[in-house]
Amino acid sequence: MLVKVAIDLALDRLFIYAVPVELEKELAVGQLLSVPFGWRTARGYAFSILTGEEARQEEQNLKLKPILAIVDKSPFFSTALLQLAKEIAAYTVSPLESVLKAAIPAAVVKPNARPRERIYVDPVPDKDPAALTARQQWLYAQLLRLDGGWLGPLCTELKTTTASLRNLAAAGFATIAPRQQRRDPLRCGRILPSHALALNAEQAAALRTILSDDPRPVLLHGITGSGKTEVYLQAIAAELDRGRGAIVMVPEISLTPQTVQRFVSRFGDRIAVLHSALSDGERYDEWHRIRSGEARVAVGPRSAVFAPVRNLGLIVVDEEHETSYKQEESPRYHARDVAVLRGRLEGARVVLGSATPSLESWVNAKKGKYVLATMSRRAGNATLPRVQIVDMNTPQDRGKIFSQDLLQAIQRRLDNGEQTILFLNRRGYSRSVTCENCGYTLSCEACDLPYTYHRADNCLRCHICGRWIPVPAVCPQCHAKALTYKGIGTQRAEAALQACFKRARILRMDADSTSRKHSHDDILGAFRRHEADILVGTQMIAKGLDFPNVTLVGVLNADSSLNMPDFRAAERTYQLLAQVSGRAGRAALPGDALIQTYSPEEPALVFAARGDYAAFAEQELAARKEGFFPPYCHLAALNLRCKDAALVSAWATMYAQSLAKVSGLTAGEAVPSALEKADEWYRWQIILRAVHPGIICKAWRWLREVRPAPKELKVALDMDARTLV
Repeated sequence: MLVKVAIDLALDRLFIYAVPVELEKELAVGQLLSVPFGWRTARGYAFSILTGEEARQEEQNLKLKPILAIVDKSPFFSTALLQLAKEIAAYTVSPLESVLKAAIPAAVVKPNARPRERIYVDPVPDKDPAALTARQQWLYAQLLRLDGGWLGPLCTELKTTTASLRNLAAAGFATIAPRQQRRDPLRCGRILPSHALALNAEQAAALRTILSDDPRPVLLHGITGSGKTEVYLQAIAAELDRGRGAIVMVPEISLTPQTVQRFVSRFGDRIAVLHSALSDGERYDEWHRIRSGEARVAVGPRSAVFAPVRNLGLIVVDEEHETSYKQEESPRYHARDVAVLRGRLEGARVVLGSATPSLESWVNAKKGKYVLATMSRRAGNATLPRVQIVDMNTPQDRGKIFSQDLLQAIQRRLDNGEQTILFLNRRGYSRSVTCENCGYTLSCEACDLPYTYHRADNCLRCHICGRWIPVPAVCPQCHAKALTYKGIGTQRAEAALQACFKRARILRMDADSTSRKHSHDDILGAFRRHEADILVGTQMIAKGLDFPNVTLVGVLNADSSLNMPDFRAAERTYQLLAQVSGRAGRAALPGDALIQTYSPEEPALVFAARGDYAAFAEQELAARKEGFFPPYCHLAALNLRCKDAALVSAWATMYAQSLAKVSGLTAGEAVPSALEKADEWYRWQIILRAVHPGIICKAWRWLREVRPAPKELKVALDMDARTLV
């Protein structure tokens, strides 16, 4: 017997090993193995097993080394997950090993990773305590009442000692032994159980569509507040009743405690949570709970698409339009598309939910590749917010942070005891610091981009590479004391808001205020308890939040996303405005949304104010079709970076000229990336477009083979690129 192994190095090939006779009966596909590799011992996954004539032919042609050991007898990958990894590697032109690495949390496969053990005390029931002392009889009674517990906390609660409990165990009235203790990411909170809610007609129809025998993915197009989550919950419950499991994918930015609690309250310990804020120990335990079948539902961001859920029956991709589902480093997969592929491989239903679907999914639904389920009204008695576009070109508002209309609307909410959310997608205090005397702008030397001023710690920070410097007293160029702060960030908006409403209680939520663990929960919890009147924040407050007392949402600068050098700028602007506006009026109280802009006639803003997604999609798709952009083609970005500006320019130009000769491929000219320099790396880009993705993949495989890049030049193909910056 032989086995093909994917080693823990990105070599993009499988290695064949002999299987010792004593391990043949234990070996299974997907197991983690220890194997000799050159001068060292490596670890890898059993990808396939060769027997019979196939194995004999390989043994004749190769001098094979035997595997050393099976690290874990329980497979890390099912056959379906290995096939999924293989197809992702082919589509993204990535090493298979990098896909396998991305599919397993690093905390799970660390050599020293193991469950946590603690000492547990169990009472022995039905014993006659007559022979015990009075104190021991009381301890025994308490153990029976508590049904045992962990040694340390028991000693504290019962005001006793370890020796006393061990004496009780020696007398045969208790057992004391090590036991695995789960590192529960939700251990700090008490979550009350919930029950299924009555569905309205549209929700019930959507649920029937999801649970039907139609194998096609379902695009659930439901406006904000329409009750999509309740439909997800009831679909999951139906799959659990059938003995099947589920995966729920949520964008990392929307994976708030509020979101997780809704699933845990319905399904309790059957839920496992996977996300980046977990400790290594929590991530290890949650993943193994899924693998063992103890947890039947996995909730997490894009990496949850690989969760080893047994007998998978349903995959839900919430906010399927979100760009965070796209991995930005190798392997550059899109988790939404991987979910659709995994559903096909494992016979699982797939639901893609959004109030503002990606145009790719919308076209797939219109073509019949997906089934479209629509929910056009809010659940309960809630109504959509009234949306007003505020023209900031008027004399009274030009150059101001807050328009008069917005200030008056905030004051009305304060007077009525209602809450407000203000959205600004830029953190910091000011976006740049410029000298009024000579015009010099303080910029990061490693990125050639302006520093952002952070008032909280009085420094200038680069949001690309993280470098920071103290604020100089004078201009570094002309030495004049004429430095001014231009543009606004969330810190400045918060300060200006406090100056306008001195008695208002204000919270800020951005990357700076949420750097410590549980800070998201603390801020959102305080706002939910109405310990603040106004919440100012970046994109992390735009989605997944449901506060019944919020009746006003203000968008401070709707133009920022429109001006990005990306063909998807209008689509993203529409999605962002529709999502953030949807935070208002989600309960009995009606809501309003005010969108401040210097481009009031911009179609994306007008359609977002109307809430007319279909009309926006129709206009945007016409422009995409005319320009040969997705979804009417597949688009990939060939990204090159190097610390030598001349070298990256020369190679990018040569690659572009070579690719321009490939039949069926539209190759753009080599150009500096929109973010031309980052952390001392010069960046260039070539945009590739083709009707079929295979044309792009084949062309890149050919080019990198005939003209391999030098080591100092980093080149990566981003298939179906979501951002061109």
